[in-house]
Amino acid sequence: MSERYLTRREASEYLKQKGLPVAPTTLAKYVTVGGGPIYQSFGRMARYRPSDLDAWVQERLSAPRRNSSEAA
Repeated sequence: MSERYLTRREASEYLKQKGLPVAPTTLAKYVTVGGGPIYQSFGRMARYRPSDLDAWVQERLSAPRRNSSEAA
């Protein structure tokens, strides 16, 4: 079974349920300036696949750390 396409609001809610607050307006900004998750257009509407949102999150997350000095 193929994935369900999510609206921008649903994509935002999907990310919030994972503990990652990303507003629908932030996703809209990323469509314009880049840096956001992969999306597809259906007419004038952006649609997101959960697997693309998950991949985007993994790209943005740091490696696990024990303390802040490990980031350097």
